[in-house]
Amino acid sequence: MTRRSRSYVPRGSRLRWRSFLLFFLVCCAVVFGIQHVLENRQQRQVNTYGVCGLSNLQTHELLGQAQQEQTELLTLSDYLFYGETLNLYHEMYNKNTSDRFAGKMVILRNLCSGLDFVYMMEKQADGQIPLEDLDPGFYQVYIMEDLKEKKVVSQQKLNDVFYTVTRNGTNHKIELIADQNRFDDETDTTPFLDQNYLFLQVSEEAQPQDYVDIMIDPGGMNQDNGYTDRGVHGNGLEAYLENYRLAEKLKEELEKLGLKVELTRQQDEVVNSYGEDGRLDRAYSAHARYYLDLEMKSAINMQLRGTDIVYSSFSSSRMASTVLKSLVENTSLIYAQDSTGSASGTSVGVDGTLYDGQKMIRESGGRILGAATFSEASMENTAFAAENRWGMQTLIIQTIFVSNPQDAAVWQSELDEIASAIAQGIAQALRLSSTQ
Repeated sequence: MTRRSRSYVPRGSRLRWRSFLLFFLVCCAVVFGIQHVLENRQQRQVNTYGVCGLSNLQTHELLGQAQQEQTELLTLSDYLFYGETLNLYHEMYNKNTSDRFAGKMVILRNLCSGLDFVYMMEKQADGQIPLEDLDPGFYQVYIMEDLKEKKVVSQQKLNDVFYTVTRNGTNHKIELIADQNRFDDETDTTPFLDQNYLFLQVSEEAQPQDYVDIMIDPGGMNQDNGYTDRGVHGNGLEAYLENYRLAEKLKEELEKLGLKVELTRQQDEVVNSYGEDGRLDRAYSAHARYYLDLEMKSAINMQLRGTDIVYSSFSSSRMASTVLKSLVENTSLIYAQDSTGSASGTSVGVDGTLYDGQKMIRESGGRILGAATFSEASMENTAFAAENRWGMQTLIIQTIFVSNPQDAAVWQSELDEIASAIAQGIAQALRLSSTQ
């Protein structure tokens, strides 16, 4: 019988083949690891702090060119928001004194495009930087003083985020940055920037889901004074109910403009102004930028009639007069005493300084209007309002005198038109597209 011969492979050859295979696998792993590290490093170069769509290296080059300018410095000590306005202060903010920055020009230089946005820094709470104006980009902040552009630096590191209201289906995310380590690489032993220079980064990004653009407060149904206050009544109208009816219709009209809107109360719900889960707490918790307080008035003299809108004495009348003009021009309502809007007036607080006389305006304004510091009652809002940098811009819309038959008749026949006119005025004041 013939035996088949087996091919003989020396034992040493088998070992060499296995060693080669193991070496090959190790090399592949090393190559893959190096590639992975390089890809991650490249990704970090784009995503860690790159601005204007640039990598970290390109961002360093861009900022390095900007920092080569031999300019003087001005210190920022405080900043506050009011509505959609950013306010910058050289000293810690005091609403009853004038700041060094007041009356000067602020220059926002977009390092991505090279374009400048220039604004006069007025003393009013809505008188400095209108954030809704800014194009997406990365801005360095300058103040014009003594005919010189001076870079703004912060005493402390800042990393804060603000969102404008919804326009064209999205929001502008505003990042306030003053951090000399923000642009450091892992290998840097010293900060890339020699100061906490102030920058604004603007990008398009939807606001968080729990944010509300406008909070509407239907006046009435509170127990601020120990009893249930339903508001004034007359000519068949009860203010608490009519204010709620208008609020629902106004909410619907504003939502047609793409805004996110909520009410401070349900129809028969009793909600106080101050304290936890009060109207103001609900508005602050929703991060509202604007607050509309709907009210009615009554008078012994039944001849008194007309519509007025009250705004903060520490802001301009621009928004109030725009909304009031829309109301009068698009309905049968008339101006109250030929008014084009009324300032809140001021009252002296427990600390001896002046505050807005209207509590809902004052207490919704955050630190810029001295919320939670006017009186013992207002101090119930301390936890969420006293140190809040985000102040809501508030209008008290006093629609009619329920005591006047003509005003009451207009209300009963033109409620839809009144809601639409207020919304049109808001759209114009906030420069919203009517086709949103």
